[in-house]
Amino acid sequence: MPGVKMTGAEFMQFTAEPWGPDWYWDETVFLHNGVEKDDIGECAETDEVVILEGTIFKGQEIASVSIDALPFARKWLKARTITSLTVEVPKDQIEAFKADMAAKGLRVLK
Repeated sequence: MPGVKMTGAEFMQFTAEPWGPDWYWDETVFLHNGVEKDDIGECAETDEVVILEGTIFKGQEIASVSIDALPFARKWLKARTITSLTVEVPKDQIEAFKADMAAKGLRVLK
């Protein structure tokens, strides 16, 4: 399927970036956990988000510069030096898992 696929955690980080004042999405279509939407309000870290199409505008004026959302999102993903993963760990092994990750220099967010 065409589009840019992200985890919910990545999508929240992407949309929280300080792109610039007055930047906004328009004519955007997403798949959020397999359901087509034109907007994503709440998003869990483990959700699946696919940006299918859309435009990002730099400013509120009619003559604002527009950017195709797909290459913009691909460039952002490619520039990242980290990625977020969601894993399932048995409750009785959580502390050992966290210790193993810390020993490898990795950060456990939750």
